[in-house]
Amino acid sequence: MKIKVLIADHQKLNSDGVKAILNNEKNIEVIAVENNGNNIVSNALKLKPDIVLLNTRMPGLDVLEATKEIISGNPKIKIIILSEI
Repeated sequence: MKIKVLIADHQKLNSDGVKAILNNEKNIEVIAVENNGNNIVSNALKLKPDIVLLNTRMPGLDVLEATKEIISGNPKIKIIILSEI
């Protein structure tokens, strides 16, 4: 069984790099990459990933509110919030 991951990062270079690393793992499948915060919640609830990698600086998105909405819509989805320094 593969772990399904949705990557959400406004920096395409970052999301492409994370996707390339994760795609090298045989038990992980990147099912979507989002670069715009407006689609994160709906796509997470539609695609039902096991994990959402969520960047804190997504345009059009309040990360805490999105996290609440995703978890309330599907409490099985795990969210890892990525922060930039």
